[in-house]
Amino acid sequence: MLLIQFLPSQTGAEEYKPYLLVTVFIAEVTFLLFSAFSKKEDFLRDFGNILSVIYVVISAWTILAPKTQILDPLIFPAPGEVVWYLVKDTSKLSEGAVSSLKTVFTGYIYALLLGVPMGVILGSFQQVRPTATHIVNFAGAIPPIVFVPYSIALLPSFDTVSKFIIFLSAYWPIMKGTIAGVSSVEKGILDTAKSLSVGTVSLLLHVIIPSALPNIFAGAAQGLGVSFLMLTSAEMIGGQSGIGYYVQYYAKFGDYPRVILGIIILGIIICLISVLSTALQRYFLRWKNS
Repeated sequence: MLLIQFLPSQTGAEEYKPYLLVTVFIAEVTFLLFSAFSKKEDFLRDFGNILSVIYVVISAWTILAPKTQILDPLIFPAPGEVVWYLVKDTSKLSEGAVSSLKTVFTGYIYALLLGVPMGVILGSFQQVRPTATHIVNFAGAIPPIVFVPYSIALLPSFDTVSKFIIFLSAYWPIMKGTIAGVSSVEKGILDTAKSLSVGTVSLLLHVIIPSALPNIFAGAAQGLGVSFLMLTSAEMIGGQSGIGYYVQYYAKFGDYPRVILGIIILGIIICLISVLSTALQRYFLRWKNS
């Protein structure tokens, strides 16, 4: 990958090369330090594989765009130019990332606080469970983005609109996963708990919810993924901040280095949130793994 950077270039983007080389050097030193001091072989293997994929992508990107111009270098600028804009727009990207995370987590937390209890209540009563499941499946099949026009007309600000769309995106998957988890608790476990005179509250907190946690986490993870998708769409439609707005704003001017940079930053944020979500799931379900 490093050698490819020194091939003759068809464009005038050579001044951006040092930014890419410094970034790769930092990534490689980080990997070597982890290799020297970390004993987690699975983590090191995954880290190395990810770096390998990144190097292959950068190599192909460099050859096809700035070196041979098989791809239009205006649309696919040199990787070093994207890194240069990362340095230049650090403050803008930081503000956009904070704005996006604040919006998505506000709507998502409300979805958790309302979706999990409602799912537990509806999943606990066999009489209403089938009807509730059909309603949730129907409502969850409607793309939340279609409610944007009504939300703009009824809600006071676009920030509130974005949070409401995030809430809808996460609420139905969370509620569906909770209902499925509660309904999947084995009848024998419930009968055993009742025969031991376990109270209703204790039964709920120590038997039903722990047994339903795998499904709840699955629904929560699905809702989180859809939330970020809807957030980006909402920001690109009418937002005034956030990573989606950053991408849309510079796309209007054909500033593709910044467009690619925004896409990469958004992907990194989603991956980090996914890793955090997986770590939380492993922690709360450690009793199951053991």
